[in-house]
Amino acid sequence: MNGTQLIQQILHYATLPGAAGLICVLTFMLCDRRRGRLMFLSLSAAVSLCLLLKEFFKVSRPWWTDVSTAPYLAEGGYAFPCLHTMLTAVLLSALALTSGRKIVRFLCVIGIWLIAVWRILTGLQSIADVLAGLVCGMMTAALIFRFSYGTLKKTSSLIVGIVIFAAGLAAAVILDDGWGLGSFLTAAILNLLEKPFQKAEIGRTTFGKIYGTVFAAGIYAGLIIFLPFLVEWLVTPLWPGQTLIVFLITFVPCLLRLFPIF
Repeated sequence: MNGTQLIQQILHYATLPGAAGLICVLTFMLCDRRRGRLMFLSLSAAVSLCLLLKEFFKVSRPWWTDVSTAPYLAEGGYAFPCLHTMLTAVLLSALALTSGRKIVRFLCVIGIWLIAVWRILTGLQSIADVLAGLVCGMMTAALIFRFSYGTLKKTSSLIVGIVIFAAGLAAAVILDDGWGLGSFLTAAILNLLEKPFQKAEIGRTTFGKIYGTVFAAGIYAGLIIFLPFLVEWLVTPLWPGQTLIVFLITFVPCLLRLFPIF
């Protein structure tokens, strides 16, 4: 493996739902809790929407007709829209919308376009795939930002929440992918536990915040590696099991914020 391929692998895995879930956990642990919940909702909506759109449009990968033309890290499944671009766009857009610092917004824009250009130049996606991912990701983040930060009326916010839940449920039942539904449940329960989190915030120190975040990342990594084996053995490898796995690996690390030592 040469240096270019190593960089491609890093970018590939860093823009998948597993890495996106870790980013959401770290955001919840380090930053404002509402921003963390926004990130979880954005992840939920983006994954569900992307998978449902892929299933609706059924756009084949360009190399399916000639496997010899497949690029490095060629993927299966449908191509439109690009999941990697959409996840990057929705999470970095959410971060930019909730940050008042120009340097953060600038870096978010650079990150979004970096992934988009990488997917096109390597032949992994067409321009249409990437543009669709960009537009859907940024629009999703903007809508959820209004939903999460209270600039929509309560009725409209409830409708948005129901739509995100329904999309996650549809993606889980139809496509056996629990990332949308699982991360939505995490956001919802974290919101219900807001009062206990507020009380725990009183004794939280800077050292505890950093230490707890590192510890949460370790728990996340351990759960994402070992939990699927346990859940599939106890429950099912189908969508209820997938949803439970995603919920636990994203929710459990966030509970550390309830303890002042973290």
